[in-house]
Amino acid sequence: MLHTFEFNSKKLSDIGAVLMENPHYTLSVKELDFISLPGKSGDIITDKNRFKNSSISYKVSSMPLFCSYTEQEFVYVLSEWLLTSYDYKILRDTYNPGYFRKAICTDIANPTVEASGVVWTTVTFNCDPFRYSYLGLQSVTFHSNSNFRIENVTFRNPEKWESEPIIEIIPSDSAVMNLKINDISVSVYDTDKTIIIDVPNRNVYDTNGEPCNDLIKAPKLPVLLPGKNVIYASGIGSYTVKITPNWRRL
Repeated sequence: MLHTFEFNSKKLSDIGAVLMENPHYTLSVKELDFISLPGKSGDIITDKNRFKNSSISYKVSSMPLFCSYTEQEFVYVLSEWLLTSYDYKILRDTYNPGYFRKAICTDIANPTVEASGVVWTTVTFNCDPFRYSYLGLQSVTFHSNSNFRIENVTFRNPEKWESEPIIEIIPSDSAVMNLKINDISVSVYDTDKTIIIDVPNRNVYDTNGEPCNDLIKAPKLPVLLPGKNVIYASGIGSYTVKITPNWRRL
């Protein structure tokens, strides 16, 4: 099998190149502070409740039989593709089927040109700490019943890490409701707008991207824990709750 990666909707194979070997990873690690106190053995550990970014490097090689570019053109095409994005884009490879990363390319090593015309180099990406499951992009929709409730629905997270969902609350007309996911309650004030609770970006907005933080009240934004999650909602007026779970793993 010839391995490849895809970045920002374009495949390495599209420019006549393949991966020469398994990628090299650095693992995501927790960001912790260690505080030393005089007279106390053992540091005090402060957990910042976040993981540091990781990196992944690929050794890339052109394939003259399938590559329509000269050696110099190949280098230009590779750099123009990978180095002209200035925010996270989707990165996936054939070594990790079913998952993708949010990444930005930070380095293309000086290319080496072999006598055979093969060009090879190492490409490095800086990545969001998590790998995200394509299954986690599939939304699940819950409708309020005749009593304007969603009754203790079980929603199962198949991964070992909590996920940060995107939650859409869609009223049929004007609705007031309270959504509870596990022990976190989110109150939604009387509105006829679709409210999008974007947990990954810590934001709340409508379908036009206009801020709607003043339309909800919550002690913190809800996450989906590993294993079973229980969802309950009650309100005045009918509504629909749509959840995109964003399952993830390190």
